[in-house]
Amino acid sequence: LTMKKHSLLLKLFLVALMLTPIVNAQIILNSDRKPVIGDSFTRSEMDTSGVIEGASGENSIWDFSTVGATGQQLVAQYIHPSEAMGNSLFPDADIAVVYDELAYTFYNTDNNNVHALGIAGEDFSIRFSNAEKIAEYPFSFNSTFLDNFQSEYELGEGVINRRIGINQFTGDAYGTIILPDGSSHAALRVKIFR
Repeated sequence: LTMKKHSLLLKLFLVALMLTPIVNAQIILNSDRKPVIGDSFTRSEMDTSGVIEGASGENSIWDFSTVGATGQQLVAQYIHPSEAMGNSLFPDADIAVVYDELAYTFYNTDNNNVHALGIAGEDFSIRFSNAEKIAEYPFSFNSTFLDNFQSEYELGEGVINRRIGINQFTGDAYGTIILPDGSSHAALRVKIFR
């Protein structure tokens, strides 16, 4: 009886030991995670009252199970740039995303980076003279990169808007995110400072 009890405890310890790397494993975003033609997502406005950002670090838990949608939802679809309005302005684009047929954002991707080239709609366009890097691979906890960007566009009646800045992306925490539908997923929090 004592031997069986000891054997069961040893088995439970080994199972717990085998699962530990899975539960506490750091997330690494590789280029296979970048968007591809045919991918889609829904963007929803949410009431985040009472949601606490939490500290940076390892094994965080972000519980959004009580967060509810409050406004418009936009469906985004990744498409080939040739299917997008304004595509001639972005000849280096290899993928575009459309938000409910309202505007198209154009990207250039490679194995290590994703750069936003600009946006086009029915009666406007914004082209980056210095493309905006929005992803770098691989990317994980404590990864960081800086990017300078610049764009210029006309708002109408000769008003020119210049957008110049620096983005800093930092993987500052990882852990588990609990979504409003109750599902939980491994997550990497990426903070963006502009």
